[in-house]
Amino acid sequence: MKLFRIYSLAAALVLCIASVQAQDRMDRRYDEDAAAARQAVWAWDLPAFNKPDFSKISTRESQVIVAKHMEVLATGKQRGDLGKGFYFIKTVRTMVKINDKAALDDYSELDFQKRTNESGLYSTATANYVGARIIKPDGTVKEVNVKDDAVSTKQTDWDRRAKLAIPDLQVGDILDFFVQYQARGPVSIFEQQVFAMGDDCPIMSYSIHCKIDNDFAIVYRAVNGAPEFKQQEEDGSIMLDLLVRNLPAMPTTLWMSPFRQIPLIRMEYLFNPRGGDFAAGHVYKTVSEEKVKTAALQRLSEFKKYAASAYFPEVGELKSMIRRYEKQRGKDIPKDSLSAYVYYGMRYLMLYKINTFDSRMVVDRSRNDWRVNNNKFAMLLSEALHHFDIDCDFIFATSRFGPDRSELLDLDDYEYILRTHEAKPVFMSAAGMFTGYAEMRYDLEGAVAPAFYGTSGKKFESRAEQMTATLPVSTAAENAHLEKMKVQLDNNMQLVDIKRTVTLKGHLRVDEQRQLMVYEDYNEAERKALGIPNTFMEEMSGSRRNKALIDDYTGAFADARKAVKDQFMSDIKGDFDNPVKELKSYSVDKMGLRHTDPDFVYSSDFTMEGLVKRAGNNYILDAGKLIGSQLTIKPSQRERKVDVYMPFARTYQYDIDLQVPKGYTVEGVDKLNRKVDNDCGTFNVTASQAGDVVTLHISKVYKNAFEPVAQWADVLKVVDAANDFQGEKLLLKKS
Repeated sequence: MKLFRIYSLAAALVLCIASVQAQDRMDRRYDEDAAAARQAVWAWDLPAFNKPDFSKISTRESQVIVAKHMEVLATGKQRGDLGKGFYFIKTVRTMVKINDKAALDDYSELDFQKRTNESGLYSTATANYVGARIIKPDGTVKEVNVKDDAVSTKQTDWDRRAKLAIPDLQVGDILDFFVQYQARGPVSIFEQQVFAMGDDCPIMSYSIHCKIDNDFAIVYRAVNGAPEFKQQEEDGSIMLDLLVRNLPAMPTTLWMSPFRQIPLIRMEYLFNPRGGDFAAGHVYKTVSEEKVKTAALQRLSEFKKYAASAYFPEVGELKSMIRRYEKQRGKDIPKDSLSAYVYYGMRYLMLYKINTFDSRMVVDRSRNDWRVNNNKFAMLLSEALHHFDIDCDFIFATSRFGPDRSELLDLDDYEYILRTHEAKPVFMSAAGMFTGYAEMRYDLEGAVAPAFYGTSGKKFESRAEQMTATLPVSTAAENAHLEKMKVQLDNNMQLVDIKRTVTLKGHLRVDEQRQLMVYEDYNEAERKALGIPNTFMEEMSGSRRNKALIDDYTGAFADARKAVKDQFMSDIKGDFDNPVKELKSYSVDKMGLRHTDPDFVYSSDFTMEGLVKRAGNNYILDAGKLIGSQLTIKPSQRERKVDVYMPFARTYQYDIDLQVPKGYTVEGVDKLNRKVDNDCGTFNVTASQAGDVVTLHISKVYKNAFEPVAQWADVLKVVDAANDFQGEKLLLKKS
């Protein structure tokens, strides 16, 4: 037995050494390929990047993109340096002038993903290579040593990420950098490309060069005033080129819909298409909505053929869940509750359920970010609903932040929404872990879209009387952030203790749910609600072979729970500008998982520094900062020429009780009162005092998700009022 253990240890040691050696070889190969990429990119002969003239670059903006060039290579031919298979290489090189500290902070470091590997029947390998160099005003060029200055931030078998510091970058310099993405694998590596000709700073030169094998058909669409490509053929490849100059700054980071407002080109590659509307070696510039709609209907019909097969086990598993649930209850699920059970059951199977064959153990906070393909979810959900004689329509909607119906490129531009055939129809979709029954993504609200009648048969037919459907729009009251706060100063008059309870409604729930929820808790809640008898751990405990796996999951669940305090702390720091001294307590009071109890509620008790300043024998409290950070409009964003696309109408409300310290009186309460109210929104403050308690009621409302640019001045009034209030103070005067 002792000899066997020695041999086992020796074998394990050999495997460990072999793994380390293989990783070392991969790292050396990566460094060699990265060096080759830098040598090739720096050798590009592009006039816009050659010896930039500092005197011709504006200094009025925080930053100016002197030149941006995108180069794309798509090939299905063998290349000696890459091996066999399909290859895609995309390089984005940017030269930016740094005019102030804000821009310097933006570019002081670059995050990038070094490498990913996905194994399986069709393996894919990707790598990102970066290069950076600093150009000083006197023309001196200093290249950043990527190998020495890049620090790994994540390192797993399938994902490696790094952060590159840019040392010696100063205001007045130009940063010239690139990121090159290389992918090798099946034809699926050729993802849709989007070339956006706009940024929140001016772009002096923007160019694109694409070299694509003539085994591909190219389909692209130029929208919002974007120019067409210049096209030519060379050595069996299609060449596409474009150059534009002097693009003005656009508020791309502030309430815009890029697909509808920024000049851009969307492009796809179809490898060796046979028949149909496209042929290899050709370029197509438009696709009609009718063709896209027909393709989407064909996909639905194809899905119907296989929905009950082993390809989609979720439908069969859901049927079994419902039979078991009804047997436990001793009665059938009521008709008016059945569609909700089907929805939540499908959500559980596709997002919540742990499978022992999962290649990765994900039960930490990152699990909260999981999503499901909405169109697949809708098709599976439709099939399950039809099994229980619940018919529903398919609505092909387009996102407000995606292409318009008149500018579609492929069938994935549609998002499927289900609509039940009831007196008050229910709309269903899947946005993520915490989307409930009768909810849908905010970006689809208000869409006017084609609707199709779905039955339990194998065809989907358009109903003439319902060719279009208008999706409902949520109100500001339905999307609400409500805070109740009790505030008091400590005995030393230095720290402020804040006890707050936050209630989140509608679309404002999800971000906080992702930040604060514990997977083990909501998985368990849904398991019980669906009548699933055993936990994942109980199901595994019947086999001795699963002991190691049980131990692994037990440890992972414990680690995830330990991280919750840090998640709450991070959430508070994100809400307030002032530093948090101590987080005393925290809890999720209501998870908001279902439409029957939809609000997400959490509480915390913490102390904060920097809100109180001494003034002789008195103290000044920054009362306006109790509502947390507010949106700040940059000077360059105040003049706007494009319409305003907000995510959704919403309400923020704060009810604050401030305890006046013993031995002090308070002055300035009346000065806090104010009111701004117009067609776009409101900002109201009502302040009063009763005894030693000052009560503040503060509300900010954005009334609409969309505002025409003519209303921008009214939007600014609401934003500015909230910012101005942050500067308001109360004087605590010694009695």
